[in-house]
Amino acid sequence: MTAAPSEGGFRLEESAGGLATGLAAFHGSGESIWIGWPGVPSDRLEEHCAALDAELLAMDCAGVHLTDSEIRGYYSGYSNTAIWPLFHYFQQYARSDPDEWKAYRAVNRKFADSVAEHAQPGDIVWIHDYHLM
Repeated sequence: MTAAPSEGGFRLEESAGGLATGLAAFHGSGESIWIGWPGVPSDRLEEHCAALDAELLAMDCAGVHLTDSEIRGYYSGYSNTAIWPLFHYFQQYARSDPDEWKAYRAVNRKFADSVAEHAQPGDIVWIHDYHLM
């Protein structure tokens, strides 16, 4: 599920894209929890984060809230300007910024903390893509 801002808070929509589509049947078929960024920066949700969390948990999802600044540093920054070029054989385009590296590490920590909160002994944890290492 992806949150989108709306008047009075947010609305939830089906997530688009190959990963979400491909895993939707698996997620809906058994005991699993999908941990991810809900799709809207937390500083745009303000007081609605708790309500969003409750709706997501009812659908076996857990939101990892990221601010605009964290998204810029972690995703637009380090993930896409340092790691993506290296993993796709475009080393000449890779650049590393220490502040973006700090943001990348901090966001990865948020995801790790959420996994630690929800996972039980014996669970299988699938971490998808280079955004989380």
